[in-house]
Amino acid sequence: MFKEIAQPGSRTGTYIGETAVGRGLFAARPFRAGEFVGSVDGRFLRDAPNYGSDYCIGLDDTTTLEPTPPFSLLNHGCRPNCAVFYDCEEENGSVEGYDVWIETIRDLERGEELTIDYAWPSDAAIPCKCGSTQCRGWICREDELHNLQRTSTVEESARDVTPPTEVASDELLDPQSNVG
Repeated sequence: MFKEIAQPGSRTGTYIGETAVGRGLFAARPFRAGEFVGSVDGRFLRDAPNYGSDYCIGLDDTTTLEPTPPFSLLNHGCRPNCAVFYDCEEENGSVEGYDVWIETIRDLERGEELTIDYAWPSDAAIPCKCGSTQCRGWICREDELHNLQRTSTVEESARDVTPPTEVASDELLDPQSNVG
């Protein structure tokens, strides 16, 4: 049996499980398209052009979010089922903070992995193993694919994907921990 995880300000309804590329976040219940999944907490970095990690989310030209679990475990999908949304809090013409959250962009079934499109620039692209029948072959912005050569076939990517396995509750990441 899986253990649902919750984070302050978020809804329950997800669990951490194993994927072909490491850990991922899965739906513990069905979700409808457009449904709020949870608030994303973490460390906001401004004007850090050389900062990067496997988990950071670029919000605008100057701000990066290093999310804490569970949302640091959202994997890439070429045809994602979720998206990152945010609002800026402005005061006197400057950004003072962000509200960041995850929403579904299509219906999800229980047990389905939650994915987002990382949409990295082509100069940061890596081969994709999302397993989608519409896999682009690269984790990259779709409009920059012309800069890259497809490295694998969809069949090769799909072969690498294994069904999720549940993680023991003592292996769940602490949602209060700070990444980085």
